[in-house]
Formats: sequence, structure tokens, C-alpha cells
Amino acid sequence: MSPPPAPLLLYACLFAGVLLTVLGLARLLAMTGEPGEQAINRRLRMLASGADPKEVLRMLRRQQDPEGFERVPLVRDWPALVTQSGLRLRPGPAFVLMLIAVLVLFLVLSSQLRWPAALLLALTAGGGLPVLLLRIRRGRRRAELARQLPDAIDLMVQSLRAGHPLNPAFQVIAREMPDPIGTELGIVADAITYGDELTTAVDALANRIGLEDFNYLAVAITIQHSTGGNLAGVLEALSHVIRDRFAMDRKIRALSAEGRITALVVSAVPFFLGGFLHLTTPSYYGDVVGDPLLLPLLAVGGLLALANALVLRRLVRFHF
Repeated sequence: MSPPPAPLLLYACLFAGVLLTVLGLARLLAMTGEPGEQAINRRLRMLASGADPKEVLRMLRRQQDPEGFERVPLVRDWPALVTQSGLRLRPGPAFVLMLIAVLVLFLVLSSQLRWPAALLLALTAGGGLPVLLLRIRRGRRRAELARQLPDAIDLMVQSLRAGHPLNPAFQVIAREMPDPIGTELGIVADAITYGDELTTAVDALANRIGLEDFNYLAVAITIQHSTGGNLAGVLEALSHVIRDRFAMDRKIRALSAEGRITALVVSAVPFFLGGFLHLTTPSYYGDVVGDPLLLPLLAVGGLLALANALVLRRLVRFHF
């Protein structure tokens, strides 16, 4: 068996190096510890290290500044993506690092490829891969926030029924609950302590997280703050609604498991079958390699298989 061509080996090594670098940076940014590791969330670890609470609030808020991206159409959502993913870099430096990665990859690839192909690969590996990783991380963080919210609301209800105002309830959650909700509600508590209105702080929380349940929480607190009413009862009802929705979601996922597995198998069969035929019977495709219709037909088949996978995925996904 002849060794693989040098350019192909170079591209494979380059892709593996970029992937390992991005994953290493993501893990470093996620796992870098501060003093006081026994604390259950990041804000408490920063306070345990001796930092001034007002400086901690300023630092956490500074990582969530838009930094002018809202005026650029293609990167308008970049600050929200970085903030909602929980990345510890500010949107500006994170974007600069991504641009540097794209430039370095383009310079390396341009020595082996024509510049359009080198630019496309550099944008895909240096720009597309970090965005994909951030989207995955944001989805996981949002799911964890949604899971923690009913417990946080229950703590608020208990604190309100014990006669405490809402800000001490936020402080209890920030002290007793882990990340990500512990730090997020700790920012709210510190913002109120240092002069923000209650409604302003909870609205900023809802905008920062971007989840519908937090919008409901902000609306409930805002209405009670302006008109009065039984906030504990409203929050308790909201907690029940969220838990009931999670139970319904788990039930639907269980009932649709067979359909989702079927869709996955049906979508993967064409690609596995093509690879199997190529490995077991190389002449099956090798005999028609020079035919001008081969590549167009393979492209059409691949697009149809992809369309089939997208349609099946949409059929077995339920949103309510």
C-alpha cells in the first residue's frame, strides 16, 4: 500500500493541530481555576480570593459589553454568543483571536493551495469551528440554566414567605447554588446593592441569558414591583409551569425515541453504504471514475441525502 500524498498528510495534520488547539483553549478557558476552588460558583471564587465585590461586579459586567459589534451586520450577534456561552474572554479579544487564527491558517495554506481554496479552508477552520464550539457551549449552558431555574425560584419563594425582600433572596441563590445560575443571580444581587433598580437588574439578566423562562421571571418581578401583588404565589406558579414543561418534554422525547433513531439510521445509510462499497469493491466506483457524469451525480445524491436528513430531523423534533 502506497503512503498517502504529502499534501493530504499535511492537511490532515494541520486540521488535527487546529482542532486540538481550539479544544485546548476552550478547556483552558473553561477550567482555569481561581483561588478558593471550594466555592460553588465563579463569583464566589473571585470573592474568596479577596477581590472587592464592586470590582468583581465591574469585571463580570465588563465581559458582557457589546463593544460596538451591534453596528456591524455580520458580527452583530457575536457579543451575545460569547456572553451566553459563558466564555471568560470579552467579545472583542475573542474576536481578535479568531481573526488571528484565520490569518495564520490562510498564510500556511496559501503556500500549498490557491488563495480562494486557502481562504475558504482558513475561514472554515479558524472562524467556523470556534463559532460552532461556542454555539454548542451556549446550548449546554442554556439547558443548565433552564434546569436550575425552578430550584432558584423555589428559594426566592421561601425567602419571600419568610418576610425578606427580593434582593436577599438573590443573594441566597448566589451563595447556595452553583454555576451558571449562581453567578448570574449574584450579578443581579450586586447590581442592586450598588445602585441599580430591581427592574433594571432583572431585565438585564433576561437580556443577558436570552431564555424565555427568564423573560417570564423578569416580567413577573417588574409587574409586582410596579403594581404590587402576591409575588411569591406568582413565582411558585411559574416554577410549577416550568417543571411541568420539562416533564412533558421528557415524555415527548421518550415517545419519539424510535422515530429519532429511525431518522438517524435512514440518514446515515447512504453514506455508510457508499463507504462500504468503496472499501469492499473498489472497482464499483473505480470503473466509472473518468466518466464526466460521476461528480455531478454524486453531488446530486449527496444533496438529496442531506435534504432527507434535514427533513427527517425536522419531523422528529418537537417544540412547544
